[in-house]
Amino acid sequence: MAEIAQTMLKNAIDGFIHNDPVLERSVLAQDDLIDDLNRQMTDTVMQKMKNDPKVIEVGLDIIRVSKNLERIADLATNIAEDVIFITQARVVKHHAEENTNYSNTKLE
Repeated sequence: MAEIAQTMLKNAIDGFIHNDPVLERSVLAQDDLIDDLNRQMTDTVMQKMKNDPKVIEVGLDIIRVSKNLERIADLATNIAEDVIFITQARVVKHHAEENTNYSNTKLE
């Protein structure tokens, strides 16, 4: 998760600096993966804490780290969405492309 979040943040910043919507779309593509990994980590750690109460303190720390990595990825995604809007006048926040026809409409 840390490596993916780091790559997402680097790509989001590079895409911002270079006004590169293609690079930003790569950031968006990885957001669901990070969300899934965070869910898996939380579920796994919760199960281990239920089975062995001695690991609760460490488990809570791991869950916090996982959530913070997921938050970094979310912030990188926000940057990517903004760059796509700035460079292409397309709204892609909250997966707008998948849900509407606005993705192919440019603002005038």
